[in-house]
Amino acid sequence: MKREFPSDFDPEIETSTEPWEEFAKRHIKEHREFCLKQEEERNTMRQFDTGATRDTDLNKLDYEGFLSPLVIKRYAEYLNKHRTQADGNIRDSDNWQQGIPLKVYMKSLWRHFMDMWSWHRRTGLYILGDGNEDREEAICAVIFNASGYLHELLKMKTEPQKPRPKTSLDCSKTMREDGRDENGNWPDYS
Repeated sequence: MKREFPSDFDPEIETSTEPWEEFAKRHIKEHREFCLKQEEERNTMRQFDTGATRDTDLNKLDYEGFLSPLVIKRYAEYLNKHRTQADGNIRDSDNWQQGIPLKVYMKSLWRHFMDMWSWHRRTGLYILGDGNEDREEAICAVIFNASGYLHELLKMKTEPQKPRPKTSLDCSKTMREDGRDENGNWPDYS
């Protein structure tokens, strides 16, 4: 009878007759060699047929490989379509970067995710509709809301944080969810 192993089973560890200390030393040595090889590759210069040289691109962000031009084009079409406001005015393409509360992004994300999930499960329950364009719209809306949420989180990490007050907040002023005032400024507690 063939023995079934759990998915996290490592046959080399589980079936080795090698003493544990020797086994661990060997693996540590192999890991160090692997790390040194990676470091060497990072410091290696590439030379092209033209004679030009350039350092390696190992461990550098590969935007060209990570992103799809088809998806970015469709997403840009979605964003451009939604620049027209209810009053007919066209908003700037980067208007959303001025700041939208996280709560607003999350509520919208869930609505559009439900459309996307309903289509995926073929439940027939759609807020937007059931056509291919509506499916793409829902996916683009999920991307927009997730990106906007992430944008706000990253802004919070990079903007200087004001210390929390030692006394209670002045509740007479309108505060955003992130603690800034209605103009996007951090309160002055000094």
